[in-house]
Amino acid sequence: MADHTSESGPQRVTLRDEIVAVLKDSTRRWLSITEVAHEVERRGNYRSGSSNRAVTSLQIHRGARDNLHIFKQSGNRISLRTGHS
Repeated sequence: MADHTSESGPQRVTLRDEIVAVLKDSTRRWLSITEVAHEVERRGNYRSGSSNRAVTSLQIHRGARDNLHIFKQSGNRISLRTGHS
């Protein structure tokens, strides 16, 4: 994973970018929303605002739904659309 720091300090990683990174790093084409949420949390690159709350499945679901040009959804699973992998 890329280092998200600069001379001015750490850069914020968007949830969308972190979901993309998780899906790209996976050996499977489709992951459950819960799996993505756990992996985003484990990696620790994304934080919602100034909150230290855990990333939820609902946040992943909404992030994917709001970016259907990047993600495909099938039930509780998400994948990258062609051209984003």
